[in-house]
Amino acid sequence: MNAMDKLAELWALVQQDPYDEVDLPEQLGEELVRGLALLQDKHTYMAEALTHEGDVVPPSRADPARIDDRLTNRKLFHGCGSCATVTWVPLGQHAYTGLFRDGACGLLRASLAATQETIVRRLRPARFSPGFGLKLFADGDGPTANVLAMHRLEGVDPTPRDFFDWSVTTTLAKPRPRRALPRDVAKWHALIGIFQGALRWVDPTSRPRDIFTLDLTPLAAVNADGTRVPEPRAPTSLTFEPSDEVCRAWLRTRPNADFRIRLAELQEHMTEAAVLYRVLDELDRPVAELTLTSAFVASPYGDQQLFFQHHMGASVGTPT
Repeated sequence: MNAMDKLAELWALVQQDPYDEVDLPEQLGEELVRGLALLQDKHTYMAEALTHEGDVVPPSRADPARIDDRLTNRKLFHGCGSCATVTWVPLGQHAYTGLFRDGACGLLRASLAATQETIVRRLRPARFSPGFGLKLFADGDGPTANVLAMHRLEGVDPTPRDFFDWSVTTTLAKPRPRRALPRDVAKWHALIGIFQGALRWVDPTSRPRDIFTLDLTPLAAVNADGTRVPEPRAPTSLTFEPSDEVCRAWLRTRPNADFRIRLAELQEHMTEAAVLYRVLDELDRPVAELTLTSAFVASPYGDQQLFFQHHMGASVGTPT
C-alpha cells in the first residue's frame, strides 16, 4: 500500500464519528494513577507503549475499562485530543536520511495529558501539558514512523491555555524531585516509575536508557518509497516551534473554548497548506516544516483506537 492510501484509510476512521462540541469527553488527571493502580499487569501495559508497532491500540488498552467502567478512555495519558492530516516538508541542507530528506504525508493528534483534576473535591482545569503524536507514512508494508513530542512532562500552570504558545520537543527534561513539585503534579512521578520499570520487559538489545529521549532513527531508516536506508542518520532531538501564522489563527478562534473546539476552527483562519510548526534539530538548525492539510477532528477513534508507538531512546548498547 502506498503512503497516501495508508493515511486515507486511517483518516477515514478518525472522521467517521466525530464528537459533538457540546459533548466532548474530559480526562481527569487522577485517572492515570487510578487506572494503573487497578491493573494487575502494569509493566506489560506500559511496555507495549514501546514495543507495539501497529497504528491501532493493542488489546491491553481495553484492560482499565474492564476493571472499572469509569475508565472508558483507553489512553490513561493524553486521552483527549484532536487529529488532522499534515505534510512533512524538508528544509535546509542537512545530512539526515530517509523521511527527513524525502518528506512524507502524516497524521497528527494534538492532545493534553489531562483536561481536569480534582483538588479538595473540586474539579478544576488540569495543569497545561500540550503535546502531539505524529505518524509519517512511507510506501510499502513496513511499520509507520512515529514521533511523540511534549512541552514538559509535568505541564505548566493552567493559565493561559493557548495551545500554540508553547514549543514541544522529543527530548524532555527530567522533572524536579517529587518533594519540589506541587501536590497536584507529583502524581507524574508514579507514571515515570512504572514506565521505567516497564523497561525491564523490553528486549535488552534494544532497551532504552530512559523514557525522556525518544529515538528518531525510525524516520531516518526508511525512504519515502519504502526502501530501507543502510546507514540512517537522524538528529538527536527535534523541537517543534509553532509558526507565526498558526499563533495568529489561534487568536481568531473562540477564546476560552475547549482546545479541541479551537483546533477545529483553526484551518478556516489559515492559508492553504499553512505551516503549523517549524522543525529544528538539537543545534536549532531548520530540518522541516509541518504543514496543515485538513481541519482538526476530535473523535472516539482518535482518542480510543489510534496508537502512537513511544519509540525507543538510545539503547543500552548504543553509544551517544
